[in-house]
Amino acid sequence: MKTQFAGKSALVTGSSQGIGLAVARTLAQRGASVVINYPNESEQDKAQAAVQEIRASGGAATAVLADVTSVSQITRLFDEAEAAYGPLHFVISNVGGTSGFTRFADVDEALWQRTTDLTAKSMFFVLKEAGQRVRDHGRIVGISSSTVRMPYAGVAVYAGAKAAVEVYCKTLAKEVGFRGVTVNCVAPGLTLTEGVGSYGVPPERFEQLKQATPLGRLARSQDIADTIMTVLSDDAHWLTGQFIPAAGGLL
Repeated sequence: MKTQFAGKSALVTGSSQGIGLAVARTLAQRGASVVINYPNESEQDKAQAAVQEIRASGGAATAVLADVTSVSQITRLFDEAEAAYGPLHFVISNVGGTSGFTRFADVDEALWQRTTDLTAKSMFFVLKEAGQRVRDHGRIVGISSSTVRMPYAGVAVYAGAKAAVEVYCKTLAKEVGFRGVTVNCVAPGLTLTEGVGSYGVPPERFEQLKQATPLGRLARSQDIADTIMTVLSDDAHWLTGQFIPAAGGLL
């Protein structure tokens, strides 16, 4: 186990699978105590398995059930995270998604609301809580998307909600910078996670993006986690309010 983040604590929202899980594992491998957040009971087994894996490797982790589309549950999540490990050094706001990429003509109010709640509302109120609670000289990271800069047919609702993440991070950076806290927005390209197939990404889009990416492949969750580790490092103390593409050169 590396000791880069020894003595530090981290909360990663939406971390029972995908990018969030890769971030939580990597933080733990580098010495941080990690709070794994999962949204509902159907994800409990995954979250507990991740906790047991980290503990078996000598790390510290705990899992907290909280639906971050609920402001009251976000508050409780931070309360429980602090009860476990004290005031947080790192907060990675990772939750976001959609029940389907849908063209303008087929978007109804319910789909718009679900996607906006999951992707923009959750992000805003997690960042709000993080800005008030993270330790001085801490790190806050919001996860956006390459679709903000490279939208295509069907992604208007999702990409629009993800675009808000950049604005939130840039604004919060100006409001908490006096404490030495940095806030940055990391924007992955299409990443091969467990859930990517459920978003309705057209099959041909996978090959198009692979061919267009200078590094010649699509991202894996670990690629994004490694980028986030760079943003969390002590060397990134002068990096704040930035939109950081993690897309293999695509953006």
